[in-house]
Amino acid sequence: MSERTFRRYKHQILLQQNTLDKYSRQNIQQEQLQKIETKKSVLKHLWNLFENAVKISDKLSILKLIEKISDNLPATLWNANEYGKKIKIEKKMQEFNKNSIWNDL
Repeated sequence: MSERTFRRYKHQILLQQNTLDKYSRQNIQQEQLQKIETKKSVLKHLWNLFENAVKISDKLSILKLIEKISDNLPATLWNANEYGKKIKIEKKMQEFNKNSIWNDL
């Protein structure tokens, strides 16, 4: 394969790879947001059920569910936040690598 052909295909592959990276980041962020919204709505419905429950045993089981979901929510929020930070760091690294003096050699 000639040098020219190699450079052309390399450029096309890098463009497609960047497009796929952007697409995957957007989808992951949307999924994380949907996950948070789902947990939030489930908690809201559970609290409504708790207020309307008559039996003590029902209230206890609902409280256990609320506790379980509430314990998982901070971890979900933290993961979403860390993913956002990771994306920013990767973008900065890509910009740094593009502007690096070693690329010119």
